[in-house]
Amino acid sequence: MGSAEKLKREGEVLRFDFAVPALRVSKTDRVGLTMGEGGEKDETKIVPRAVRFCIGQVVSVAFPQGMDRKSGKIWAAWQETMDEDPKTAEVTRGQVEFLKKYFEAEDLKVAPALAQWREAVLEYIEELLAPKPAEEAKPVEAESAAA
Repeated sequence: MGSAEKLKREGEVLRFDFAVPALRVSKTDRVGLTMGEGGEKDETKIVPRAVRFCIGQVVSVAFPQGMDRKSGKIWAAWQETMDEDPKTAEVTRGQVEFLKKYFEAEDLKVAPALAQWREAVLEYIEELLAPKPAEEAKPVEAESAAA
């Protein structure tokens, strides 16, 4: 893949749904994750908040000495995206690939309580980045059109 194609692909906009990863959230964690600003409980906020927390923890552990400028720009975009307690967000493929790099790092050690969350978020990230059926079919269509 050429440089221009790689940059174009990294800039592709994806819909990141913080509620999709299959997280197992304990009863005690659920209490804190459901609370709204006015004290009301909202069960739909549990998984998105847990995913955002997990993302923050993995990135923090990945950069114990701080970030270089390039990584900082990507992380700043994530921080802005997650700031308003969203359930979904439009992010670039490059932003998601940034997370994937750290979520799948074998030598990155997270708190044991986050092990299942990390794996669930990584599984979602891999699904999000996987080629879609239409993308997989393009070369086949091109071959049949040429025949």
